[in-house]
Amino acid sequence: MRDQAITSIRYLEDVSIVTFQKVPAESDFLSYIFERVASLGICVDMISQSTPKSDFVSLSFTTEGDSIGELLTEFASVTSRYPSVRPLINSGNVKINVFGENMRETIGVAARTFQAVKRSGGQVLLVTTGDLEIAILVSQGDFPAAYEELKKEFGL
Repeated sequence: MRDQAITSIRYLEDVSIVTFQKVPAESDFLSYIFERVASLGICVDMISQSTPKSDFVSLSFTTEGDSIGELLTEFASVTSRYPSVRPLINSGNVKINVFGENMRETIGVAARTFQAVKRSGGQVLLVTTGDLEIAILVSQGDFPAAYEELKKEFGL
């Protein structure tokens, strides 16, 4: 049976995640990072920031896998300005979007999404949400089973 809340599940392969741990919890840092990425003409997709802890946050974002070489070169300027900041990069991931026009009025979509990934044996590397979607990042290896479980969970 097709789920009324979720109308499609899409995916994007070859996604890289960049994470900066324990970075300054200030707009200057965020602005600087995303200005550097934009100056390269690289699109950023998912963005997630932790809540501040003692003036520090963790910041993660995703981009297409083929842009990592350019980013690594550019991040040298980041470490010269912020010496304690080092990027952690994980490539070869898949972004899965669970989408539905009625999602904002439907209770339990997030729970069902994470339960499906759990049943698949996969691990969620990053999650972002909006009114109409939940986007999760999983490794390429975890993708096939996670995708199939999500389709089964939502009747797609």
